[in-house]
Amino acid sequence: MYVNANTHAGGNDDGSSWDNAYRNLQDALAQAAALRSTAEQPTVEIWVAQGVYKPVVPSNLTNVTDDERNATFELRNGVALYGGF
Repeated sequence: MYVNANTHAGGNDDGSSWDNAYRNLQDALAQAAALRSTAEQPTVEIWVAQGVYKPVVPSNLTNVTDDERNATFELRNGVALYGGF
């Protein structure tokens, strides 16, 4: 799975290649969690291009606020995250 915040429109944004990379890391993490929960893949790799990625999911899901400092990326077992390209 591929993520590139700087990708240009034109790809299908499904994470299947660099040309079709997700623009949002949160989308890739959600897809990875879905793949892991159905046991389709023992390990899901997410390759992240250099860029700025901001979390949009609050750390306390029972108290959703607009305060960006409460947002977090939730990493799951069986998901490998590679980046810095």
